[in-house]
Amino acid sequence: MNNNKKKGIKNIIVSAVVFLIIIAVLWFVDIKELLLLIPGIHRFIANIDFITDTITKYIAVIIGVIVVWGIIFWRKHADVKVPSITVAGIELNLRNIDRIVKSNLANYLVTKRSLFKLDAELDNFDDVFESYHCIYEFIREQMSYYENVTTTDNEIYLEMKSMLKDLNCFLTANQTNYRRWYKFENEKQFKFIDELQKEYPKYEELVQEFSKINTGMLKHMEKLNISIEW
Repeated sequence: MNNNKKKGIKNIIVSAVVFLIIIAVLWFVDIKELLLLIPGIHRFIANIDFITDTITKYIAVIIGVIVVWGIIFWRKHADVKVPSITVAGIELNLRNIDRIVKSNLANYLVTKRSLFKLDAELDNFDDVFESYHCIYEFIREQMSYYENVTTTDNEIYLEMKSMLKDLNCFLTANQTNYRRWYKFENEKQFKFIDELQKEYPKYEELVQEFSKINTGMLKHMEKLNISIEW
């Protein structure tokens, strides 16, 4: 969010606070007695009852207008990363869920190169497996945004569900034996990671499995219309 947006939001908050303070003063303090101390204020005092009664009568409407105005401004200018917020038990949808989820996926997965292109000479497979676990949990979190959506055929939701299935199958089939082997061998003596990994009995098979999951995840990104290039 740039400085102008931050300044605009700050001004809204300050204005709302000042307005609420004025309302509180008018509600709890006999403003007429205070104003009588000011010379030349009698004409204003003559109308103070009308002003106070009007504000009191329409206080709910005034506060509602402020809240709605704030939400509209926030939706237009703020960098919202979640699809809804809850105010006083009422859920307010801020933006389209599909658009938010796709944006979140693009911004997060663009930093996860090993999900789309593994470097067998440089990447530590143990770290890659851990990264895949984090990606798995992140995708689950994005799917949770659809909990209150009545339709079950949302394309983005179903694609993420398929991604989780692929990741789960890959991790179940490949991670346990490798990580147990790696922990044991890595503690015996120091070796460069590429040399150590090549000693894994199923090294070539594991590299092929990584290649398959990389290809599969790129296809998922294509279906989601998310550009990931490495």
